[in-house]
Amino acid sequence: EIYAATVIKIAKQKGLTVPDDIAVIGFTDGLISEFSSPTLSTIAQHGFTMGEQAAQLLLNRINSKSIEGDDYEKVIISTDVRKRDSTKKMQEGTL
Repeated sequence: EIYAATVIKIAKQKGLTVPDDIAVIGFTDGLISEFSSPTLSTIAQHGFTMGEQAAQLLLNRINSKSIEGDDYEKVIISTDVRKRDSTKKMQEGTL
């Protein structure tokens, strides 16, 4: 997120308009995204849910009677796009 906010700042210094001249998207969806100007579109990775799942996996492992060290569990936590003012839908025929 900090890098995306920096890109917005530099774009403004160069006379570019976000999102008209350049679109910017960040990753995390923290406080910076809501308070940057323009507000930053992000990929939300749901850190609280990741921490909650990690803690549950750790507790399950601690409470397990299994001695095997190679056991692991993969948990997939979906992300989602938070559309804000730093991106816009492209017009057809532009790239």
